[in-house]
Amino acid sequence: MSVSNLVRTILFIVFSSVGVLAMGVAMLAGELQDIEQMRTTIAEINSCNDQISRLISDHDELIANIKREPNMLRRIAPVVIGAKTSDTNEPAARIAEQKIARAKQILDENTANKNPQQCPAWLERCGEKHSRIIMFVAGAGLVATSFACFRRKN
Repeated sequence: MSVSNLVRTILFIVFSSVGVLAMGVAMLAGELQDIEQMRTTIAEINSCNDQISRLISDHDELIANIKREPNMLRRIAPVVIGAKTSDTNEPAARIAEQKIARAKQILDENTANKNPQQCPAWLERCGEKHSRIIMFVAGAGLVATSFACFRRKN
């Protein structure tokens, strides 16, 4: 095999591969966007499930503490339901209530600030109708060029 035949073969492989890849991406861009959206949704659901499991474990721990020490329920009830108490430690309960309110506010801000993962920009551009048409035509042109220009010469 001569050097020119080797170069032709390599160029044929490169041009036809890029052309077929462009045509494939043009045809499958919508499905790729759906897959990326599903991946993002699954990540969000897993995050929510993790939060729920942490919340359940916290509640289980709190219930176990209440079962061990019934007086704990009397101490935390005013903070949770906001009832007034005649306990001498009321300022401590207010401080705890303020801390709980601040923690809830921070958690709400964190969940509001979470941006869901978005589809990559290149995939969004590939999903547009005119981009898909252009990619498909360009890929078909590359495949046709590879067959026309790099065929074996006898």
